[in-house]
Amino acid sequence: LIQPMARPQMKTRSPCAWFIAAALPLLLWLPRGHEGFLSGRHSAIPRWSVASSSVSLLNGVDYAEELRIGQEVSGSVKGFDKFGAILDLGLTLPGFIHKSKIHETKRVENIRDELSIGDKVTARIMAIRRNNERRRRAEIEVSKIDVPEFDQRDIEIDASVGQEVIGTITSFTKVGAMLDLGLPVPGFLHVNQISQVAPKSAEDVYSVGDKVTARITGIRKTDRRGKPPEVLVSVKSLKGSAKESETEETKTSTKQKPQKTPTVGQEVTGRVTSVEEMGVKLDLGLSLPGYLHKSRISEDRVDRVSDKFSVGDEVTARVREIGRRRPPCIEVSIVDCPEFQQEEVKVDVQVGQEVTGTVSGFASGGGAILDLGLPVSGFLHQSKISKDDVKQASDVLSVGDKVTARVRKISTVPFRGKPPEVEVTMINLPELTPKVGQEVTGTVTSMDEYGAVLDLGLELPGFLHKSKISKDRISQVSDVLSVGDKVTARVREVRTAPDRTRGPEIEVSMIDLPEFHKAKVKIDAEVGQEVSGTVKSVNRDGFVLDLGLSVPGFLHKNKISKDRGEQEGDAFSVGDKVTARVIDVRKSFFRGRVPEVEVSMIE
Repeated sequence: LIQPMARPQMKTRSPCAWFIAAALPLLLWLPRGHEGFLSGRHSAIPRWSVASSSVSLLNGVDYAEELRIGQEVSGSVKGFDKFGAILDLGLTLPGFIHKSKIHETKRVENIRDELSIGDKVTARIMAIRRNNERRRRAEIEVSKIDVPEFDQRDIEIDASVGQEVIGTITSFTKVGAMLDLGLPVPGFLHVNQISQVAPKSAEDVYSVGDKVTARITGIRKTDRRGKPPEVLVSVKSLKGSAKESETEETKTSTKQKPQKTPTVGQEVTGRVTSVEEMGVKLDLGLSLPGYLHKSRISEDRVDRVSDKFSVGDEVTARVREIGRRRPPCIEVSIVDCPEFQQEEVKVDVQVGQEVTGTVSGFASGGGAILDLGLPVSGFLHQSKISKDDVKQASDVLSVGDKVTARVRKISTVPFRGKPPEVEVTMINLPELTPKVGQEVTGTVTSMDEYGAVLDLGLELPGFLHKSKISKDRISQVSDVLSVGDKVTARVREVRTAPDRTRGPEIEVSMIDLPEFHKAKVKIDAEVGQEVSGTVKSVNRDGFVLDLGLSVPGFLHKNKISKDRGEQEGDAFSVGDKVTARVIDVRKSFFRGRVPEVEVSMIE
């Protein structure tokens, strides 16, 4: 509260002060409608306007309602920017004249050579921007030279945005193609609107006279910024559009498309939507697009895909693979592939089983092909012959040699061009499915900034993170290990499926970890249960609680309040009572985290 203060004794006002106080409301009222001594045309006082209204002192014109393109206006220069001069037109919006709109023949490099602050400029309105757009502020753009915008006449165009049209290529520009759509104005197809992956130019996809089916994305009925009236169209917007409606002629000319996800080897039919350097994209009428690589078009070598296909061509092929490429697509092939013989072969062996076979040949990659007396052949990679470095299987084995090995992997169907086979190894392997804490031995095959990749003689590779090599800090893995070194470690985790950062692998550690002692703890608590406890300690992430259970509780600082403005780390002190709700119960060690009960004070 403000304490009452003694009011100072006011001095007697002079007659001049009383006159100014009485005349001030009149001065503020006169510019709103009177052509008196304060109006813009009869006074040296600069023209101005009230910010809360759209009244112009130019001629009493409300720019929002009555200004039009081509109208002549006058103003004075009040500033400059890189491209032109800013004008005071006596309106709520400033004026702007670009340096290219001052002289029709003379090129103006520096606007300050032509105009100065305070110079009077008379020009015609070229554009009115009431909102900030295209990196320009709200302003009235004017021009002293004649521009196409001054002769704006709306052309009647019998078309609407979203309508599907068919046109013929008449010519090409640097950034697209011009179309004859049978309308009073031409159509324009930008190169970025041809396909999802834009070609370098429209001429790489189309030729003059080609028929194009597209969808209207914009209609320009008047000249705008030097661009003539035209209809903007897009081909790629046809694909996947919910509003797409096929004509009866198109429906009868195309074959029935499968609506369910096809299987490998199934025959599908689609239309070419874009032609690329390495293949063509297809519209199969499915949720995923189709892709036909140029090596799958013909048994002969295909150098230019455009020599075989054009946009709109119908293609019938068989599904080779689904969802492997990025972005995901359905890969198809016209030529026959091993993937089409997807009948599963029954092989009467199991992983880890010992088998005996005869060397029947050698693969180009260096491995040996074996006859195991099974419906499929066996394969022995050169790295699985001996713990020593073997570059070629032919250096150690010969055709006809007897080989005893253990089954490492079984492929019963073709995959990525490889036929069904039984992969074997001659190296004595530990248990093929190791458990957490089990000791394994491997060889360093490669290294990256995070750790070393190991060959454990198993189906999955091993990975040793640099933080799990020693309890001391290691900056570079190469300071401790080299390719070819033998490593003995214990299994920390077995990942059979890729996660966010790494693929399937067996993660190992050379130091002792809590994961190696995975006895589950009995905890008498359930998720959602309300518990009370006392703060035992405080760390940088939150608070450790004593909940009266066999394991401690943990309250993360982000789980205290929804209001992030508070300092959650200072919310409690050691000994404070806390009531919260259980959100997670961890009964065993996992990735270095001890068993605990995680709680939250947020619903």
